[in-house]
Amino acid sequence: MWTVLGTILLFLTLFVGVLMTSLGLFGTWVILGAGFIYAWITGFAVITLNTLITLAGIAVILEVVEFVLAVKLAEKMGAGKSASWAAVVGGFIGGIIGTGFLPIIGSVIGVLIGAYFSAVLWEMLHGKSSAEAMRAGRGAFVGRGGAILAKTMGSIIMVFIIVSEIL
Repeated sequence: MWTVLGTILLFLTLFVGVLMTSLGLFGTWVILGAGFIYAWITGFAVITLNTLITLAGIAVILEVVEFVLAVKLAEKMGAGKSASWAAVVGGFIGGIIGTGFLPIIGSVIGVLIGAYFSAVLWEMLHGKSSAEAMRAGRGAFVGRGGAILAKTMGSIIMVFIIVSEIL
């Protein structure tokens, strides 16, 4: 009975991890942590140490991918380095505000809108034309959206790896 309850709790935690990742939060680390706890409780007989190392590697790679997509794409579309960082901060703040209006989907919308407007505002405050600033904002929007999508897909892969070890 405890094994069944533990497995159900693991699956719920994995689902929450994917949901958190889709909201731009640290869901990949929740997934890795859940896998580690399950592995530890079962004496690493079900989920092996090699699997956990693989999952940790995937989580690190996803962090790098998120950074590259979110920051570098904005820079490629004309945003300065500081505007790219403003977009990251603005996206975080937008996600928090969006959650207050419409939980879950509001977070995603808030992240994207926050990234866009913070990049635009930063660029305009630093002397760029509105057209240049809006192009930088579009880069921040697309970069952040792509980052969330890529990281969410990666988190789903992490879940499949864990589930395949259990089933």
